[in-house]
Amino acid sequence: MKTNEFYESFYQPYQISNMSRSTYKVRELFITNYLLKPYGEMAINDITADTINGIYEDAERNGLKPNSIFGIYAALSTFFHLAMQNNLIAINPIIKAKRIYPQPE
Repeated sequence: MKTNEFYESFYQPYQISNMSRSTYKVRELFITNYLLKPYGEMAINDITADTINGIYEDAERNGLKPNSIFGIYAALSTFFHLAMQNNLIAINPIIKAKRIYPQPE
């Protein structure tokens, strides 16, 4: 399954029904801009830890602050956890990628 197909079939409905509207909208923005635009046509099981690390690096290059990058991490973590729950990937690439932590304000 392509990453964008998974988003439309699984992730988006899950987010809408389980997150507040504001959380959903922020995560939708992060997933769309940093995962789907560059990797949406890629098979979800072809996304690797290197891909995820590249997403973090792109966000940093684009001037996102550490807590926004943590937001990307949170969105991706949910995305790939849901993919594992639906048996679409065997290994969650987030686990092997660089760990992102929130920064104190």
